[in-house]
Amino acid sequence: MKRRLPSSAFTLIELVLAVGVLVMLVILVGRLMSGATLAINQSSKRMDSDSQVRLIFDRLANDFSAIVRRQDVDYIFAKQNGNDTMYFFSEAAKYFDTSVSDSAKSSLALVGYRINSSFQLERLSRGLTWDGQVGPSPAPGSIVFLTPSGSLTPVSGSTIAGNWAAVVGAGPGYSNGTGDDYHVIGDQVYRLEVSFLPTNGIPSTSVTSYNGLQGISAIIVAVGMLDNTSRLLAAPNGQITSTVGIPMVNALPDAIDGTSPLQTWKASSYLTTSGISPAAASQLRIYERTFFFPQ
Repeated sequence: MKRRLPSSAFTLIELVLAVGVLVMLVILVGRLMSGATLAINQSSKRMDSDSQVRLIFDRLANDFSAIVRRQDVDYIFAKQNGNDTMYFFSEAAKYFDTSVSDSAKSSLALVGYRINSSFQLERLSRGLTWDGQVGPSPAPGSIVFLTPSGSLTPVSGSTIAGNWAAVVGAGPGYSNGTGDDYHVIGDQVYRLEVSFLPTNGIPSTSVTSYNGLQGISAIIVAVGMLDNTSRLLAAPNGQITSTVGIPMVNALPDAIDGTSPLQTWKASSYLTTSGISPAAASQLRIYERTFFFPQ
């Protein structure tokens, strides 16, 4: 009679338990990996935004440090609902038309900043000449002086808007100008707000009373940034608009007198009242820097 050896195979219950434990381990590892990936992506996005805004602020610092502050030259700071724009003369880095000879190139440029129709920050840098031509065509033109000097209503041709109408666009926004001298310097920047720091130290949204920028000590620039992935959540139709139809640029309110733009934004309730997708709003980053003029 043969002796029956005990079976060494797993029972059905043991197999079910083993598979269950394996599934739990896989889920746990998957969650850990997903969390680590999300943390890495968040950190990478923040680093990208920080790097981009650092380059933008460095460019602004160079432009403002070489700005022409005279009572007989014009400038544009278009304060409006939503994004602001600005244009001024500066001895900063510039682009010259290929038709301009080296001997005609001046040290001055018409510099500007605006948010374009794709919600990106653009910089205008139009190198000017010494030839005395005020018209922008075919030459880029020379710096123009207000006529009559010191007048509250100068001749149109002596202003930036009058002399470079096609470049800076129409008022009051001055955001629809065209030209090869515009270049995107911040593809994540969709919001631009400008304020001024008078010599009394109280932030102001008005610059009209400071003739030739003589009455202010610094310009305050704040930007709102949204990475390209988050823009798809906030702008599926190409417009950065919330679910209740509020443009995201308006979700960050305009600055008010007595406070800086960043303080105004932090005090607002845009994250809870704008209707913007929480996933997109959580990726919104805001920055501000005060650019003091050389004394």
